[in-house]
Amino acid sequence: MLNLHKALLDAGVDSKVLVAKKTSCDERVFCAERNLNLHSYSQNRVIRLLQKVIKKRGWCLNQLDKYERMVKQIPSSLSTFFTFPITHYDITQHPLVKEADIIHLHWIADFVDFPSFFHNVSQSIVWTLRDENPGLGGFHYESAKEKFGKYFVPIEDAFIKIKQDSLSGCNNLHLVAMSDVMQTFCSNNTILASFPIQRIDNLVDLSSYNSIDRPIVKTALGLTDNVFSVLFVSVSLSDSRKNLSIVYEAIKRLPFKTVLICVGKNDFFSAVPENVICLNSVDSARIMSAVYSAADVFVTPATQESFGKTTVESLSCGTPVISSRVGIAPEVITSENGIILDEITVDAVSKALVEAHDRKYDSETIRKTALERFDSKRIVNEYIALYERILS
Repeated sequence: MLNLHKALLDAGVDSKVLVAKKTSCDERVFCAERNLNLHSYSQNRVIRLLQKVIKKRGWCLNQLDKYERMVKQIPSSLSTFFTFPITHYDITQHPLVKEADIIHLHWIADFVDFPSFFHNVSQSIVWTLRDENPGLGGFHYESAKEKFGKYFVPIEDAFIKIKQDSLSGCNNLHLVAMSDVMQTFCSNNTILASFPIQRIDNLVDLSSYNSIDRPIVKTALGLTDNVFSVLFVSVSLSDSRKNLSIVYEAIKRLPFKTVLICVGKNDFFSAVPENVICLNSVDSARIMSAVYSAADVFVTPATQESFGKTTVESLSCGTPVISSRVGIAPEVITSENGIILDEITVDAVSKALVEAHDRKYDSETIRKTALERFDSKRIVNEYIALYERILS
């Protein structure tokens, strides 16, 4: 989102960003304040005491309180990432919202309050879908809903209804899908299917990712040329949607010496095996360029992705990709730059790794093709053209 924001500024568009939590130093990024006060206690001492008694007895003060209590009752062993369409934030009265010609939504879960926002905003709205949550209740991917849905039934159904009611009659909403997979999801989704949708690639700042001589960076990581290096990246290594367990088991079956490089919070290995390197979290594109370049192949057998930013980053560093058929992967991966998995199994990943090991990939061609496909100027111009078409 910030990459697009900066590209719009460079193109002469007056772009400002409103967030729930600000971590950027950008002076054009502003932090909203909670203003619906759904949980606040009364200033009146008697009423405040009564509210505390009510909460202590397990009764709910409001709708949000009710759903939060319901989620807390679900056993922790069955918990999953689950967010709310009703929040403490009514941003419709915020000066930035009022002055905008177009409001561009990105990842709004637990931030934008659906009922107050979609009922009261009159300007045109563009919404780039960062995951599947806009078309679901509180889940962010259908795979999570399939696995945990039965434990969240009353809440999930209620949240879907809140979203449907909030978006009903909304004729100023325009959706953007970052992959063909996401466009198909929207077209088949009961909440989103009625809205116009455009397919635009995610804007990844590839100027920060460069191909570095593989022998040099391999040496820096203590690897030798005769060791086949496989890279896996996830914010959390234990994220079941990313399937590190499948990759690790596949590595064990390879008939040649292999090392697995893992980037992300290590909450998977209690003791790191000898053939695994855990780099933990890396927030530098420069360092990640070295890591991508050190890998002979990047493997990402994720269950679901709305785009697949790491796939594009790897290709821009000249490193081939083995990916499941999710996000942008089916559109960009060919025999020249990687392998598409037809199934997410240990056998399939192991077979693909052997095939990638025996192939000879041209890193320069892989990088050049990625830079051409994901040119930031083309992508930002597609957004500007969308804005202009909506306003006209």
